[in-house]
Amino acid sequence: MLQDFSVLELAIYALAWAFVGGLPGYYLFFSLDRNPRSGARLGVLAGVAVGLVGALAGVITSAQAAVNGALALWLAALVGGIVLSATGKGMGNYQQRVTMRQR
Repeated sequence: MLQDFSVLELAIYALAWAFVGGLPGYYLFFSLDRNPRSGARLGVLAGVAVGLVGALAGVITSAQAAVNGALALWLAALVGGIVLSATGKGMGNYQQRVTMRQR
């Protein structure tokens, strides 16, 4: 799939996967009371990795497979947030220690 892309199409594809990965990372870290900006950064990296590696491996070959990959990222963040919040593991104290300027 990626072999037929031009450089601009590849950049747009990576940007779309960065957006798809950044949002669940942001919300996962927000629900765990950690720095949401760090979560968004990690989510962007995970999204681009899933998108590009999945396309290079031949797993993501159609729009349906891309949507399924995006939903899998969101589902993993949702389940991770629910499990970690319910067990109390991985919880931070971002709201208490952050200043107004750092928000």
